[in-house]
Amino acid sequence: WLADILDSDDAIVETLDAHYEDVESLCNLQNVFKIFNWWSRRQKEL
Repeated sequence: WLADILDSDDAIVETLDAHYEDVESLCNLQNVFKIFNWWSRRQKEL
């Protein structure tokens, strides 16, 4: 799912084998990546 968020062919994503008790933090991080990607695409248009 992280590769989809990054939306980049140059990104390298490695998996981490861990148990996350705070899934909400990961969801927040996912939202940050979505906003960053949106902002990055907008910068290219300007």
